[in-house]
Amino acid sequence: MKPALRKRLLEQWRGVPDPQTPRHNAKVVGDVVPGLMKSLGLSERYAEEEIARVWTQIVGHPLCLQTVPIKLKHRTLHIRMIQPTIHFVLEGMREDILAKLQKRFGKERITGLRFVLR
Repeated sequence: MKPALRKRLLEQWRGVPDPQTPRHNAKVVGDVVPGLMKSLGLSERYAEEEIARVWTQIVGHPLCLQTVPIKLKHRTLHIRMIQPTIHFVLEGMREDILAKLQKRFGKERITGLRFVLR
């Protein structure tokens, strides 16, 4: 039976027009969220939270107690520390820290480090 004939017979039998079948335009959440976060300007903030979450694994526990990543601005991660000696230690580890961050988050997301003493 042809679909048009079937539709007409069902409409006559029911006595009402056949409702149109709803279109399913559902999307996977994982496909929608990145674009939504970017449009809301939250992608950098989310990246900052991800970095803060794994900061101990990147620099190790002793340095983690003395430092904190504060913001990611223009692909440069700003790191605050409380002592000048920690600044000296981090300067010596700059390339290693940057390599670990780039391996974990991608070279396009983090291109540099800036140490802030406060």
